[in-house]
Amino acid sequence: MKYYYAYHGPKNDNDFDWNFGYGLTSKSKRDKVTIGSEVIVIQKPDKAIDFRLCGVFKITKHYDDLTNAFPYRFELDNISKLSEYIVLNDLAMSNELPVKTGGNNGWSNVSVQTQTLF
Repeated sequence: MKYYYAYHGPKNDNDFDWNFGYGLTSKSKRDKVTIGSEVIVIQKPDKAIDFRLCGVFKITKHYDDLTNAFPYRFELDNISKLSEYIVLNDLAMSNELPVKTGGNNGWSNVSVQTQTLF
């Protein structure tokens, strides 16, 4: 099994809701992720102050929704079952990561890592 993380970022106006799955703009990136893999979702939607951990989810299905801005989607199963989002200290996390992955070099690890999504 593989583990991934995904960023629900400022292109989104609302908090992440796993019931609607998770979408990408790239079919080829989506298709590289196998069903049964787990994804950690971090968010900082538009106008949010903090990065937040939304939970850990199992990918149960791939599907297309071409009416969505992120049409290449994953159906998710909520395995962490968090009762609320967990606020993350992106500066502290950045200082713990090696420079190669974005740590302690003037960027937060979340900001740098989100450029690759998967």
